[in-house]
Amino acid sequence: MDSEAVRQLVLAGEGPHLEFKEQFTPTLDREIVALANGGGGTVLLGVADDSTVVGLAGLPRRIEERVMGLCRNNIRPALTPKVAAVSLDEGLILVMTVPEGAQKPYTANDICYVRAGSTTRRARPEELCALSFEADYTRFERTAVVGTIFEDMNLARFQDYVEYRAPGSVRVNGLRLSDVAVSWGLAIRQDGQVRPTVAGILLFGLHPQALHPHWGVGAVRLAGNSLTDPILDRADLEGPVDLLVNEAMAFMRRNVRVAALFSSEEAVRRDVPEYPLAAVREALTNAIVHRDYSVTGRVMLHLFEDRLEVGNPGGLPGDLTLDEITTRGGASYPRNPIVARVMRDWGWVEEVGRGLLRIQREMARLGSDPPVFESGRRQFRVVLSSRHTKLNLGGSWE
Repeated sequence: MDSEAVRQLVLAGEGPHLEFKEQFTPTLDREIVALANGGGGTVLLGVADDSTVVGLAGLPRRIEERVMGLCRNNIRPALTPKVAAVSLDEGLILVMTVPEGAQKPYTANDICYVRAGSTTRRARPEELCALSFEADYTRFERTAVVGTIFEDMNLARFQDYVEYRAPGSVRVNGLRLSDVAVSWGLAIRQDGQVRPTVAGILLFGLHPQALHPHWGVGAVRLAGNSLTDPILDRADLEGPVDLLVNEAMAFMRRNVRVAALFSSEEAVRRDVPEYPLAAVREALTNAIVHRDYSVTGRVMLHLFEDRLEVGNPGGLPGDLTLDEITTRGGASYPRNPIVARVMRDWGWVEEVGRGLLRIQREMARLGSDPPVFESGRRQFRVVLSSRHTKLNLGGSWE
């Protein structure tokens, strides 16, 4: 990392992935652990909390040895940051680059620490569980996509997102998009190049399905209640994940029927759709955001005469159960947390563990049969019954 890149980090100020320390301190192991338990990050030694560069008070080599001693003696599992001395006009800075850990949770003196904004604190019990879960189930989205370069991402769109998350960071402070992408898990440095990760391509890729065709969505409208019935409409949807949701919803809007009914007691028309679109949107978004992208198979939307089925590769991750997410709610352990985070910023998901509860509520509000949720080792499926199967053919509504 050169002096200009360090200067840009100083201007950015402390945050979830960046910590300032005036000098070496024996509690530095906590900061290293917290960053490793998150998305990785950087510690600048020789910079005050207010971004004032004070410079190191000792020999860089000696300080580096003390840092490595902390890592060797206090941190479990073993973790070694990259350390480099960088000279600025105000003094010498020690730059510690901490990678995201692949064996979470990490501890310092047997205590697990996490980042909360720009501060470090002890992890709560539920956070410890989530870290253990993340290590096993979320690693794939941070892997590099073979054969890609950084320019395979829509960099204009990514810059707009960075400015949304950190106004002025690029246009005013001049942060490099590649550095931000790496720190956010959307790219990785590999073989001297910056390559997009799975999450980076899924969210900002110019042509994600050109690289992995099974990352798209298949949508079919059938003329009966069986997959062997004639196909009335079909779409093979491609693009980044938010566009997939938009296109899938467009397919539903042009295929969902609306019944115009009149009450036998009142001369008032009531429009009754087959499905509540809010429930459909929730089912589609969950399928696209939370599917297992490490396996082949597409998200499939089957619109039958009597029901809608939305299936995605990969069952419930970890030890989550259908009872937890359909009865009590509140359990939110996304398989693809980077994708889920960006989709939350874009307004597509909430990440509060109530998605399937909302589907149940919307179906009940329309007067439909309860939704059916099925989870196996290879697939998760949502089945919504058409409201029209309960309509009174005599012309009134139920």
